[in-house]
Amino acid sequence: MVLDPFRAAGEDINSVWQHMEWEQPTGFFQVYRLPGEWFPYEQIAIKADDFHIFFDVDEVKSVGFSDVLGAADFDISPPAVVIFARGEGDSPAEIISTGRDAAESLAGLLNVLLGNGYPVLAKAHEAVFRKDNTKTIKYYPARSRVGWKNVTKSEIMEVLKPISPSVLNTLPDNVKLALRWYGKGIREEHPVDKFISLYECTLAVVSRWHFAAHKEAYDVNDPPPRRVFRDWIRDARNAADSAEEDVLFEPFNRIVDKRNRIFKANDLNAEPEAILDVVGCSTQVLKWVLSQFLANYSFGFEEKTE
Repeated sequence: MVLDPFRAAGEDINSVWQHMEWEQPTGFFQVYRLPGEWFPYEQIAIKADDFHIFFDVDEVKSVGFSDVLGAADFDISPPAVVIFARGEGDSPAEIISTGRDAAESLAGLLNVLLGNGYPVLAKAHEAVFRKDNTKTIKYYPARSRVGWKNVTKSEIMEVLKPISPSVLNTLPDNVKLALRWYGKGIREEHPVDKFISLYECTLAVVSRWHFAAHKEAYDVNDPPPRRVFRDWIRDARNAADSAEEDVLFEPFNRIVDKRNRIFKANDLNAEPEAILDVVGCSTQVLKWVLSQFLANYSFGFEEKTE
């Protein structure tokens, strides 16, 4: 039996590492193609103790585990983003799992900061890491090209401020989970999978806020999502009056309706309008929660149409 050496059950992963006599892994890396170019074309690296992110202008060599899976090594053409996240634990399975979680959170955060609701990262490859040593963004799904024109390295670094260790280390686990849902959902092509991933992203943030802000609502049963979202609009968004509150709440009301039809009525469709709603809601919620951890924060590049 051919076994994927990093996507099996924990005991199987550990047995593969023992059988192959591989070194203990140190983390996990993912490679994403950027569907476009930026100018000037220069390497950008963000390095911390627990993670590295590279905006690569050269080809990226990826290992295909040819000795196990029969997959040859291959090159990924630039531009690309490489994310390495250090894992934690005593076994290969633990290190791989925690490293992958961290890498996926970073990918979600990059999509929030650079895409502003559009998927700017396309996953090309992922694997275990075994050696420790413009002013414009435009993207029309699917697989269109992104152009960043006259963007300097310092401008990109300014946009990516929330990726600094001091900010990332303050993010609670539910926000990191939401970022992973967002990264998956914003890139997903199947409309129902996209919708559910982004809905879960939205709920992961707002429900945790609601539990802390409205503990009395949980004395008997958990409140329904509509109340959770309505309270968040009223209290966290500080709607000026009931009319503004109704306007802000409406897309959240619609995504709850759509979620119920998918799970309760087996309506396995997500119309373009529903996707626009859930993309808007999830992006809005993530911007809000990230703003709590960085003063004077601005998101993304200015969007323009050519």
